[in-house]
Amino acid sequence: MKRQGTPWTAKVLTLFPEMFPGPLAASLAGQALEAGAAEAILVRDGQLTEGAASNVLLVVDDTLTTAPESALILPGITRRVVLELAAREGIAVSEIAPPRQALVQASEIMLCSSMRGLVPVTRLDDDPVGDGRPGPVCRRLQRAFDAHIADFRAGVVDG
Repeated sequence: MKRQGTPWTAKVLTLFPEMFPGPLAASLAGQALEAGAAEAILVRDGQLTEGAASNVLLVVDDTLTTAPESALILPGITRRVVLELAAREGIAVSEIAPPRQALVQASEIMLCSSMRGLVPVTRLDDDPVGDGRPGPVCRRLQRAFDAHIADFRAGVVDG
């Protein structure tokens, strides 16, 4: 198990549900693992949706971008906290359904989930994301997230 904040590698998968006879997320995560990645990033009809077991956030043109909650997106608790922290930190946030090519244009990619916290993606398929290291927005959000978790554990904040 990787510790929170350790960079991850992700694999982009185009979503064709008819290809997966078993539980969809497990099948997609398995494909990612077989490809040497820690997570699958899902694309449906050319639009980035989410990870197999996480929400996906991109930094494009200094704006934190993530798909809006919908029937296709799990309304993650950690996603909500990260977006609130971004707003508090003065980071521009856009909830739009990014096109697949935004993954290539992104200077940073992050995954978040209750199990993983907030982690940077440093490789996407076989290519580095940005310079191949966690970017400044991710590092800033990780510090804010870690402080939020510490405050939550101390009973200073809710959720």
